Amino acid sequence: MPYKDKEKKKSYHKSWREANKEKVKASKKAWREANKEKVKASNKSYREANKEKNKATKKAYYEANKEKLKASHKAYYEANKEELKASKKAYREANKEKLKASKKAYYEVNKEKLKAYRSHYAKNNKGLINAYNSKRQADKIRATPLWANLEKIKEIYKNCPKGYHVDHIIPLRSEYVCGLHVENNLQYLTATENLQKSNNIIDKYL
Repeated sequence: MPYKDKEKKKSYHKSWREANKEKVKASKKAWREANKEKVKASNKSYREANKEKNKATKKAYYEANKEKLKASHKAYYEANKEELKASKKAYREANKEKLKASKKAYYEVNKEKLKAYRSHYAKNNKGLINAYNSKRQADKIRATPLWANLEKIKEIYKNCPKGYHVDHIIPLRSEYVCGLHVENNLQYLTATENLQKSNNIIDKYL
């Protein structure tokens, strides 16, 4: 006989669930396994219909748990450092062209924004910029052999066209190989190309 008292019915169901936790858990799991596509479609539909609500919920949770999340992410990274590093490297290797195109597209759309950011960063981080430049200069000195044609190198820098950068074809510091600061390891690249290349070797030189 059905309960006439809603609260009594609610209490009964709650007590039953508490007493049959594992049974309920197993039943739900079995249902999800048997209805994967249905569950997937339902979840997708819910997310689409509640985008702003989900966004607000996530933001609120993040704000309330910043330190906890930060500590959790740090702990996970420390415990999986090598695995994450290998995974990122494998992804980069498998998606070179995609990443290259993505970087180029992002740079083209955000050219002025990036320029302003770099200018602002340089202005507010003079100490770090000086340290970076000093290190780069030291790298150049270490990478400059006795037989390098210093006059030719100066000439290449002096004659660099407007809007171009002098780039090391094989970077002075790279994950795979380190080049020399010599005249035949220098080339002119547009600012866009040089920023995309970073400390990588362009494919045509591999």
